[in-house]
Amino acid sequence: MTICLMLPPGTSDTVLENIWRQIDPECKKLGITIVGGHTGTYPGIAYPLNGGCTVIGLGSKDQITPACNARIGDRVIITKGPAIEAAAILVYQAEKQKDELKYYHRKNRRYTKCIRPLFPESFFTL
Repeated sequence: MTICLMLPPGTSDTVLENIWRQIDPECKKLGITIVGGHTGTYPGIAYPLNGGCTVIGLGSKDQITPACNARIGDRVIITKGPAIEAAAILVYQAEKQKDELKYYHRKNRRYTKCIRPLFPESFFTL
C-alpha cells in the first residue's frame, strides 16, 4: 500500500505518531505492507487528511465478489466514495481559503519561472 498524508503546517510529531498508531495495527491485521507514500505539511490544510492511498491485492477470479453479492465478513474494496469525499473536503477548504491559495499559487508561478531555466529537460509543474 502507498499512502499520502497531508498535514497542516505546525503539526506536532505527537499528532503524526497518533495517526500511525491507528494505521499500523490495521494494516498488520489485514496483512498489508506499506511500501511507499508521502507525508507533508501544506498551507491551507486545516486538519490531517489522507490525500490518497493505493492498495493492490492478488487473488483468483472466483475470490472476487461484486458489491451486489457482498455478505457479512467479506473483505470490501472501495474505489469511489472515499475518494469523492476527500475531494469534496479539499474543495470546501479551498473555497474557504481561496485568497490564501491564490497568494501561494502566484508565489509558486514566480518560483517556477526562476527554476525552469536551470532544469529545462526535467522540470515540470502540474
